Amino acid sequence: MFSVTLPEFQQGDLILFVHGALADARMWQPHIECLGGVCQGYAVSQRYFGAQGQEHSGEFGINQHAQDLLQWLQALPGGIRVHLVGWSYGADVVLAALTHAPSQVASAFVYDPGYPGCLSKDEMGEFMTDAGAMFDPVIPHLEEGRLEQAVAALIDGSGQALGYFHQQPEVLQQQQLDNAHTLVQQMQQAPATDLCAARLSAITVPVTLATGARSRVLFRLVTQSVKPHLAAVRWLQPDANHMWPLEQPTAFVAALHEHLQALAEPWQAQTLSSDTAVLETAAGS
Repeated sequence: MFSVTLPEFQQGDLILFVHGALADARMWQPHIECLGGVCQGYAVSQRYFGAQGQEHSGEFGINQHAQDLLQWLQALPGGIRVHLVGWSYGADVVLAALTHAPSQVASAFVYDPGYPGCLSKDEMGEFMTDAGAMFDPVIPHLEEGRLEQAVAALIDGSGQALGYFHQQPEVLQQQQLDNAHTLVQQMQQAPATDLCAARLSAITVPVTLATGARSRVLFRLVTQSVKPHLAAVRWLQPDANHMWPLEQPTAFVAALHEHLQALAEPWQAQTLSSDTAVLETAAGS
């Protein structure tokens, strides 16, 4: 649930950061600092996430969080052009919100969405195999109420390394543990109704769609499956894993700056590259 009190934003461009699972607005503070005043930035904590998250009410899931985001955008004063940035679960929320064509949004940058709404039967098989490898170590801890161990197991899976959770800076570990209460709700959320091919095709704003070359199979599959359904898409595949935003905030913001600069040029098809962005339109996909 977003704060009902909006900061006083200046007219012009606003980069709005939307966090993923086991996180809240705090994860984006280094990124906002990296913006260096070039553009105003702000991060939201979604319903049930953050320090007061356990006091929230209402549904939990992509559908609800997308509606919350839309309401937040609608409360903005005129003259503000929003560029949405979402990672993982937050990328799913951003894409779902964009299907409702919010007039305040000028573009979006999404990294590693994870909801499999556009996968083929064969792709879904690959997705489920990798999802099992990622979540099977988490479920026993959840069933026994061992939330701290469940958090560590999920972060290890996201980072694709045993012990990854404990190798992070303590500040990130604490942020993730502070959001441990959301894990059960996330595992039980309702299907996302807007993340299908037909609904995604309604998105008209320019979108940079990014996935790490070393991200888990499930994230790469989902990101690639979304691409054909976007009207104006810029494809980016950095040499990174799923945890790129946390591991390399400076590089992530540099890619975001490139996204903003690209908005000034016509978005046309180019040859796909693993380390440079590719600009495409629906006709060139």
